[in-house]
Amino acid sequence: MERILIYQDNGQWYQSADFTYQWLKSQLGNIYKIEFTNAKDILENRVLNKTNVVALFITGGHSRFYFQSLGYQGVKLIQDFIASGRHYFGICGGAYFASNSIRFKGDTLELNSEQTLKLVNINTYGSIREICKGNLFSNCIYSSKAVKVNTPSINECYVYYWGGPCFINHPEKSVLGYYTEHNLPALLQSFYGAGTCNLISFHPEYNSKSFARLIKQNKSKPLHCSYLRKLSRKLKLSEVTGDKLELDKLILKPLL
Repeated sequence: MERILIYQDNGQWYQSADFTYQWLKSQLGNIYKIEFTNAKDILENRVLNKTNVVALFITGGHSRFYFQSLGYQGVKLIQDFIASGRHYFGICGGAYFASNSIRFKGDTLELNSEQTLKLVNINTYGSIREICKGNLFSNCIYSSKAVKVNTPSINECYVYYWGGPCFINHPEKSVLGYYTEHNLPALLQSFYGAGTCNLISFHPEYNSKSFARLIKQNKSKPLHCSYLRKLSRKLKLSEVTGDKLELDKLILKPLL
């Protein structure tokens, strides 16, 4: 059976990797084996050289720690893996990491870096202040939001945004979806050698079931729970209409 790898290591926001595993199992678990990997596996050439590994997902987290763990050797191994005809999926922090350069500003964190994978010839900046009513990214849930995206086939679908990038200098034809309210690119696909690079600014791995878990974790914080329920209800709307399923199919199309 062909395999999909999810990177999980230093700097990773563990819930993003865990929820990505659950998301991929629900969408692709009948045709792929979904597994976790880490920097050691990649650097010791244990995984990306396997012919049955078809995709690498790098999810939400801090890209500077990704580079610290992988270094230039790991970057080159990932570049060669994608160039050989495989697929890269970068979600939030993983999307920043795939670009040429990062300009990130959060509430307590600022980063300007060119220590990236350089899989896509674009630059990234974030967090996108206008999406969250002027709030920059922080550990506070109020810097996150359920926002609408649109694609040529989906009028609007609620997704979860928390600190993801805006793509700069992108070819227009590479954009598959936009944030509706501000018409900013939210979903992008490009090519690197014979492979594809799929960059997602938002968190497709989050759904109403994920939020049920978050609400349980925050049960001692009534205001947080109230805000999370509000976001969950919006995500549920797009699940009920089927728009989220269609968006998932668009994102995962290289694997279908």
